[in-house]
Amino acid sequence: MYIIHPFRCLARGTIIRTFRINNARFIHTDPKKEHSSAISDQALAKLKDCQGAAPDLVKFPSEKLRILFCGSDDFSCAALRALHEEQQRDHSNVDSIEVFLRPGKPTGRGLKQIRDVPLKAVAQELGLKIYERDTFTGWEMPLHVNLIVAVSFGLFVPPRILKSALYRGINIHPSLLPKFRGPAPLQHTIMSGSTVTGVTLQTLDEKTFDHGKILAQTPQHETKIPDPFKITYSELLKHITPKATDLLIKGIRERLYLPSTPELNFQKPNDENLIHATKITSADRQIEWRDSILKIERYNRAIGRLWSDVHVDAQTVKRLILEDMEIVDEPETLRGWHNHWKFNSGGRITQECLAEHPDVRFMVLADPSRQIGDLDPKNVAFYVKDGSAVMFWGGRKNKCIRVREITVSGKGKAAAATVMDGIKDREVWQLKKHRSHRAL
Repeated sequence: MYIIHPFRCLARGTIIRTFRINNARFIHTDPKKEHSSAISDQALAKLKDCQGAAPDLVKFPSEKLRILFCGSDDFSCAALRALHEEQQRDHSNVDSIEVFLRPGKPTGRGLKQIRDVPLKAVAQELGLKIYERDTFTGWEMPLHVNLIVAVSFGLFVPPRILKSALYRGINIHPSLLPKFRGPAPLQHTIMSGSTVTGVTLQTLDEKTFDHGKILAQTPQHETKIPDPFKITYSELLKHITPKATDLLIKGIRERLYLPSTPELNFQKPNDENLIHATKITSADRQIEWRDSILKIERYNRAIGRLWSDVHVDAQTVKRLILEDMEIVDEPETLRGWHNHWKFNSGGRITQECLAEHPDVRFMVLADPSRQIGDLDPKNVAFYVKDGSAVMFWGGRKNKCIRVREITVSGKGKAAAATVMDGIKDREVWQLKKHRSHRAL
């Protein structure tokens, strides 16, 4: 097996050595000094002159892999286990594996407990050497490492480190790049309503995340998501993980990490249509009641524990976290409600309309841009009770959101109907509205 190296050597020879110039690793062949470990001054001068010049393509034998594995979560744990199993296989081209991971973070009440990343326990179980750091600054990679494998790592591998490895670095990303670049591709796959997904093996780019050369991807006939309109994040992760480990091992066995590997031929989509899979934040979990019910349900399957800030009384705002959510058929009470809205001249729902639908309740959403008691449909969420659960009208005909439990900020989880009983009901809001021009 031979690979192409983009730096000029003095001549073809039988002895190949690696050495460093300005923290970058180079290859030197010298037939006149077959048994010498020294690098001649002539060789050094020649290779220094080559930097920045148009490279020649020089062949030299590939080495067995001495891998530095960088990761963090369960997805990367599966990849590390697969690599370790590959190392144990007869005639494997994996010689050694070492692990680079980030230190644990303080968590819990008072931040007194340290939570390590899941990869640490797996690396210790496998007896692998661990480098635990939160930055590459000031760290020199071991000279024997010749390939970096980063999987769900979250820390950018700088050019200085990449250039220190003979074969640079590769990455497994759980999307069909360039779609869903970013740290949360599986969540955004569900949130967008996509029905296909896959895995990409790419090189590590020296400038930014997820812009490396695409080396391999999941075959098209294997990209369909099972039950895409019901699948949750954890289920999608379970579905995609074995595909990721298989592709990584395929890349290792077929030596796709070699610089001579051409980029995969695929049809590049229009950049305007690409969704960037940004990091999930608390703001992503806030329910926009004006969104379609299907979008709210997709977000729940993707990131879970959606929340809404509501007025439990005129002076108090609480955060309600909706648990155990599902889409169900709309009950007749809600169906009749949205088919027979009645408004007064000011655009408010009339008292007569409320009287005609006594089972329909609403909660007032906390919105800094609106006055409390501005009781139009844009500032309230309508619901009816369903035993211990609650059904929220989602603005889509014949469907609604059924929530079994709700967690109130500062309190524990309880049955949804019980929680809603603790929120001031519609008659109180209407009564307050009539007492003051400010509504409350």
